[in-house]
Amino acid sequence: MPFMVVYLIGEHMSNIQTRHVFAEVRMSFEITRVGTSTEVTERAWAAGFFDGEGYIGIRGDNHCLVASITQVGTIDNPPDTLIRFQYVIGFGDIKPKPDKRENRQPTWEWKITSRMRVYRMLDCIGPYLSAEKLAQACNALERWNNRVRLWKKEVARWH
Repeated sequence: MPFMVVYLIGEHMSNIQTRHVFAEVRMSFEITRVGTSTEVTERAWAAGFFDGEGYIGIRGDNHCLVASITQVGTIDNPPDTLIRFQYVIGFGDIKPKPDKRENRQPTWEWKITSRMRVYRMLDCIGPYLSAEKLAQACNALERWNNRVRLWKKEVARWH
């Protein structure tokens, strides 16, 4: 069944107004949107999903601030959960994650690397995250901000 959205128009519920079929993935869930209750439910779902599967921190030698979720999918299609998460958050890239080891199932990653997008994601799902995941996010943002301050001091010494 395709992904369907029902909107509340005026004071009464209309028939299905909008039908959105994702070309790459056939969604198997249905959302009924009445006011903001479904938006809250979807954000809470996204927070729970990110709580269990997500990562937020500093990655790589370039010390990039990253929020990501990695899931197993098929060779051609990312998992429905990643697409649903991307839809709820409203941004982020879903790409195959290469793994050179043999006999591995294909993995896909939703990822953002912009500090502002990390803040926007936390604005969206932060109220529903666990204390542990919020602490992880605060730690990553604090480390990133400290790194930026140190970098600015280093640049100032050069001039």
